[in-house]
Amino acid sequence: MWLLLDTDHNSKTGWEGYDFIGNRSVDGSETWMEQNTGGWKWVRVATGSFAGRGNELTSRTPRGALGRGEG
Repeated sequence: MWLLLDTDHNSKTGWEGYDFIGNRSVDGSETWMEQNTGGWKWVRVATGSFAGRGNELTSRTPRGALGRGEG
């Protein structure tokens, strides 16, 4: 399942307004947060992890990867 984020609240930037996509690239329990560079072009900015249990999905990415401070 992809996680699409509109971090700048501007529908004219990113892909369809989304600036970041998570879980598009997955390897085992490792995932990537990617930033949009125009159209359907993405660049990896951070690695994270995810886990699924039942009908829940948890994803972890450093906040700094989104330009939102450290951590």
